[in-house]
Amino acid sequence: LHADHRLAVANPQLARFFLEKAALRGQPEAQRKLGALLLREAAALPESEMAIGWLHQAAAAGDGHAVTLLQSLVLPVGDDDAEAVFAVEQVRRSDPWLAHRLALARAFGLTKLEALCVDPVDGLRPWGLVVGKNPFIAQARLSAPRAIPAVSDAALGTAQRAAAFFGQSRGESGASEGDLRSRSLRQRRLFDRLGLDDAMFFADATSMTLESLRLGAKWAHRAKAPLSLALAG
Repeated sequence: LHADHRLAVANPQLARFFLEKAALRGQPEAQRKLGALLLREAAALPESEMAIGWLHQAAAAGDGHAVTLLQSLVLPVGDDDAEAVFAVEQVRRSDPWLAHRLALARAFGLTKLEALCVDPVDGLRPWGLVVGKNPFIAQARLSAPRAIPAVSDAALGTAQRAAAFFGQSRGESGASEGDLRSRSLRQRRLFDRLGLDDAMFFADATSMTLESLRLGAKWAHRAKAPLSLALAG
């Protein structure tokens, strides 16, 4: 029983104990199942972060079910990568801060509000990105923090480069991108000048959809099929 977390255990608490031990020993299957269980139970950001951390470890070891669960937490954006990369470089010439925010938006499926508000330094995680609570938005469904995994090495690299850039620019005299209102205004003007479409960079999601990605029970309903496979496989 100690050697195999998959053996049937009548006591759920004991079963979880052995699952956690197996995950800590580095078994991808246990890491995936533990992450899936924690994500299903998550009611707050710290729980979501812990769950994603375990799923990230399992995915890095090649666990396909873990990859699928992580992908279920990322909203879709436009699929023309080459055009988006070219557009980001155009934006970078005028506003390097916005360019990094646009790259983050595509890599992590951020809404426009999330992309303009996220703190790339404080939000960086070994497994991805956390968009912190937005103090300027009163509606809880829109302002609550959200943990978003990197579903590729490229996405994680995007987050790391953004964190490095923003961290360095904070220490430079006179280097600033301004407040949310200033960022939003510059983004709209620059998009108008360059003929860029929001849909190329930003995910489109209702407040209910965002809430379903934050709360475990609602996410479990949304991702019912892959979750069942992850817990059974």
